[in-house]
Amino acid sequence: MYYDRAISFILPSTEDSVRIAKDFRERLAESGAVITDSVIMSAVQVQIPEISKHDTGLIVPADDYNRWARETGAPEAHLDYGHVRLLSSRRNHLRLDDAGRTIHAKAGDADLIFLSDGTITAPLVIGMGDDALFALVCDNSRFAELTRALSAEHRKTWFSCELSDWMKAREAEQAARKAIPPEYPVTYASRMQDYLRTKAQVHMIMLIAMFVATLFFLAAGSMLYFRFFLEIQEDQAKYIALRRIGLSWKEIRGVVTREMAVMFFAPWTVAFVHQMFALRSYSTVTPMMPMEVWKYGVATAGIFFALQTVYFLMARKAYLTELAPAVK
Repeated sequence: MYYDRAISFILPSTEDSVRIAKDFRERLAESGAVITDSVIMSAVQVQIPEISKHDTGLIVPADDYNRWARETGAPEAHLDYGHVRLLSSRRNHLRLDDAGRTIHAKAGDADLIFLSDGTITAPLVIGMGDDALFALVCDNSRFAELTRALSAEHRKTWFSCELSDWMKAREAEQAARKAIPPEYPVTYASRMQDYLRTKAQVHMIMLIAMFVATLFFLAAGSMLYFRFFLEIQEDQAKYIALRRIGLSWKEIRGVVTREMAVMFFAPWTVAFVHQMFALRSYSTVTPMMPMEVWKYGVATAGIFFALQTVYFLMARKAYLTELAPAVK
């Protein structure tokens, strides 16, 4: 699963956290990344056992969320005191749909109670790991009380942005990350990094597959070669008989070519069909790069087809050369 947002990170809420987030955004833009939208939100970190017994999530104020929602066209959240709405997305299936249900949350030793107003579908949070499995939008008054009542370890600053050219933004991201001091504790999620890790895995799998396929290719080619040349005396007798009943040398060459073509290319055809089904299945688990998977698959099949063709032509020529003196 990949992140809904190109970049998201969570910082401890300090005097410098907002400045760091803004500096990160400026460096990202200055380095050439095209930011389609971004948001910096105050947040508090809580745990909701109903959603996860181990992971935590964030509660953000309605004003911060609605500012982002108006800029992006997402649904706004208008909440009464003590009410919350869960941010969901098409790929995260967390639900708190029953309006009016009571939600029990914990922040350290503090027990918190909210009323659910249901779920908002907005691609703002997913896959942030243990620190932000989910996000809730809370009314401003209740959120202000939380920031005053909870200890500093639960107060956070959350940055999130989307990029239109995120696949090409690796260098811009690396430049922007310099805005975050090395000693600063940060929870960081990047679609680019996830994509590059997946791409590296695909490359490694394809490399291993090419190596294994090459071994099978050499083994199969050797078997075919020796199959024809070990039985050449029997084949000579067969083709001599065909010559006696009236077949020309040209027609015998055609028979030999068709027989060898079936032996050489039928396995490749079966393997290609099998590969297409396998790549279809594999591409479903790498949704960010289906074209990457198909590209490598077709390229590999093309390379082996070319090698098989060269091997076929060489074997055919050698076989006909051995066959000709007795049959021609």
